[in-house]
Order: sequence, then structure tokens, then C-alpha cells
Amino acid sequence: MIRDWERAKHRPRDPYPELYCRAFGIAEGDLFGSERADESGETVLRREFFGASMAAAGLAIAPPQVTHLRAGRRIGHNVIDQLRQRTSRLRHLDDFLGGADTYSVYNAELSATVALANRAVYTERVGQALRSVIAEQAQQAGWAAFDAGRLNASGLFKTGLEAARESGDTALIGNSLALIAYQEVSAGRSGVREAVVSCDAVGADGPPTVRALLYERAAWSYAHAGMVRETEQALA
Repeated sequence: MIRDWERAKHRPRDPYPELYCRAFGIAEGDLFGSERADESGETVLRREFFGASMAAAGLAIAPPQVTHLRAGRRIGHNVIDQLRQRTSRLRHLDDFLGGADTYSVYNAELSATVALANRAVYTERVGQALRSVIAEQAQQAGWAAFDAGRLNASGLFKTGLEAARESGDTALIGNSLALIAYQEVSAGRSGVREAVVSCDAVGADGPPTVRALLYERAAWSYAHAGMVRETEQALA
């Protein structure tokens, strides 16, 4: 439907255009284009549309972390499942938006989960699972910060690594180290050590898809360091 709007092939009947624009906080001419734009087939910017949609529909709703603290301090695995599903859904924002658009959402989600971990009451197993959620959310926030050129990306990656180690999730440990290696290389430094440790953290028994991703990232670090043989071995 949005593609049809962009290509001027469809326009909702009144009063829906006005209602959509009011909900998303976008001028009608920006969302649907002027008559001249409709005739020429001019498109609206998808990133702007999704950014406004996210702000209007997502940020207005209190995250489940806040809701559970209001309802009571004891939490169980059902809360962890909700947080993981929400984190997974938020990850798909990267398909449409850049770090400048997603950072505030990811960072707010991380802050809410950390607050829940500090204030709620739970068993040791639930706490371990909660730390893994924090690790994943810190990685999301760190990547968005890195993509947006924010200086706190390194701190978020380290937060993710610490939480991953506390949770005992080797895949998250490896991914945190790989992200740190990526940032090191992008800053003109060698990220080889972190890349190697990331592969070692998962080990030969780790999930194949995770191992493939980490070795690909290690190969990239080796290549930037001019280590041809190690690059070939990682790719193999």
C-alpha cells in the first residue's frame, strides 16, 4: 500500500489522508505529494515515513518493563519472553531506518530493561535470562550509536559484552567482541585480537550461523590488517 502511495497509484479516500498525516505528524503534501508530484510519479522518502510512524505508534506506548514495575516487582520467564519478542521486532527497524533514527528507541529500551533488572525481584535463572536480553539490547543500541556516529557506541558495546558474560551466552559474547572489533577497524585501529577472541568464545560447538558470521567478521579484520593467510583461513 505504501509503495502505491509512493508511486502515485493510490490515494486513500477522505478523510483518511488527513487522519494518516495527523497520526504520523507529517504534512499531507510530504506523505502523499502534491498534485504535480502525483502526476510525475514522484515518491516520498520511505525512511521519513517509517521514522514518523515509529515515533507516533511506538514511543507513545509504555514498554513492558515499565508496566511490570507498576504492577509488581516480581517477574518470571513470561516477562523475559515478552522482552525477547519485543527486542526481535525492534531489530527489524534496521531494515528501514539508520542509526540516527533508531538510536533513541534502542537506548530507551535498554535503559528500561536495566531499570527492571535493578528494581525487580526474580530467581537466579530469570536474572541470567534478563542479562542476555540486556546484552542483546546493548548491542542494538551500540550498533545504532556507531551507525549514527555517536561517541558512546564503545561504552554500549562494552555493556553488552559484560552482560553477555554474566548471562553465560557464548553467542552473545562472541557477537559483542565482533562488534568491538568492527568498531576498532573502522576507527583505523587493529581489531584482530577482538575478532579472534570472538570466534574462540563461541567455539566449534556453537551455532553454525553464528560461527559463520563471526568468522566472516574476523576475515574482514584480517584483511584490513594485511594478513592474507589468516584471511583465507577464516573464510575457509
